[in-house]
Amino acid sequence: MGVWAAGSFESDSALDWLGQVYESHNFSLVRTALIGDFATAEIHVARKAVAAADLVACSRGFPPPEPKRRGLVDWTREHSAEFTPDLLEFARRAVAADQEQIATQRFMERSRRNGSCGVA
Repeated sequence: MGVWAAGSFESDSALDWLGQVYESHNFSLVRTALIGDFATAEIHVARKAVAAADLVACSRGFPPPEPKRRGLVDWTREHSAEFTPDLLEFARRAVAADQEQIATQRFMERSRRNGSCGVA
């Protein structure tokens, strides 16, 4: 798995998932990616959830800044009826869990570099 930038679609996992969503025309993949326990999820699961959250944001008029993802706007318009209000809350939870996981990873990395375990 490769991650090459900070954007939500800048990893192999997210791009593979997005390709699967586009090809299958199966909206349930979006809902499934947003439901779960992301605090303990493997990184590829979290990457899919963040990508799905960006689809929700795009459906609400906030497309991601990555210019090569222009097809997201068209896809979300085609599926606009399927972006139900509950998906917004699922998307918020997924992004919050991802941000918490990133903060924890950074803390652990700093602790290792400083030679401490980070426990008081």
